[in-house]
Order: sequence, then C-alpha cells, then structure tokens
Amino acid sequence: MVVGLRAEVLMEYDAEKYRGLSEFYIASLDCCGNRGSFVDEPIHHWRGATDLADLPLERVAHVRAVVVVAVGEWALGPERFQGRQLEGKAVLVRME
Repeated sequence: MVVGLRAEVLMEYDAEKYRGLSEFYIASLDCCGNRGSFVDEPIHHWRGATDLADLPLERVAHVRAVVVVAVGEWALGPERFQGRQLEGKAVLVRME
C-alpha cells in the first residue's frame, strides 16, 4: 500500500549536458509506505512521546493482541476501533 508518492525530474532532454552530444530524460520516483510487521512507537503520533528505545520490553513482548481486519481499506478512522477492549493490548491491523 503506497501512502506517499513524489516524482521529480532530474534532467530534461534540453539540459546542456555532455556538450550537447547526448540527451536524457531522467526522473526520480519516491514512494513511502508501510508493509509488514513493525512497532508504531508513541513518538510517531505525539511530539515528545516515548521512542522505541525507551519502551520497556514488557510493553511490546508477550502482550495479548486484538486483530482488526481492514482488507480493501486504505485508511482507518477511530470508529474502526470503537467497542473493542484495547487497553494493555497490541493492536494488529491486517490490511491488503
């Protein structure tokens, strides 16, 4: 799932490179997204919050989990988590 995309032209055909003996069109494409397993640390969401290095291991290992299935969705709002007992649990989101 791609969540950010940026294209930048680095060189146009008319650029004065290589003494005019060759022409190129070169672009850079940057994609940003998340896929796979990761720990979303508190500092990712809240300025000045704890980063991963400061999280006690017992907060992220051997923790009961809640699975939220969101297949076919590209973004989740708070309503997706309402009515679930999440405190003290890992929240695993399955998105495809």
